[in-house]
Amino acid sequence: MVKRIDEEIRTEKLPPFLVILVQGLPHVRYINSKDGTRPVEDVIIKDLLPHVDATCRTMSSRSRRAIEGMSMGGYGALRLGFKYLELFGAVSALAPSIKEMKDKPSLVTEPFGNDQAFYDAVGPWAMAKEHASAIRGRTAVRLLVGDQDPLLAFTGRYSQWLTSLNIEHQLAVASGADHTYKEIIERLPFDALTFWKTVFAET
Repeated sequence: MVKRIDEEIRTEKLPPFLVILVQGLPHVRYINSKDGTRPVEDVIIKDLLPHVDATCRTMSSRSRRAIEGMSMGGYGALRLGFKYLELFGAVSALAPSIKEMKDKPSLVTEPFGNDQAFYDAVGPWAMAKEHASAIRGRTAVRLLVGDQDPLLAFTGRYSQWLTSLNIEHQLAVASGADHTYKEIIERLPFDALTFWKTVFAET
């Protein structure tokens, strides 16, 4: 996908922008683990973003910064994008892994201290509700998923949750796509990169 974005920037089909690929450690879900040993959220927000802005030629306003992720990364994109509204003007989640804690294996729930209340409090469902008034009309939001993806139903439920909070968003389902980023992007009935053209349009 990075290669395709690069090609479209070079041919001026997309405006120039940086793509930073973040590794969030296995199973940590882009949170600060409850026991404090894996502060992934702080590393991204307090260390990585300031480093990028200090070393690259960036436009650091929220209107020029977006966050996207798939599966565990989709969970992270939704919760970080909605929690740090001053940093991100757009949020894109592909097949976000937003199941209930009881549906998660122990290796996933361990960073949450196997604590249901903590899991609920820091997750994307709570972030959307807590910050709904600030998200409405200010943040571009999209949810993408394949119709063969086991997370299809959960993505649909999250879309309904956003609708109940009056948060405008795009929901698109890719025909024949499973839990694979490339399949979802390529099997949508429209060009998925148009989203970035809109988000980063010159003003």
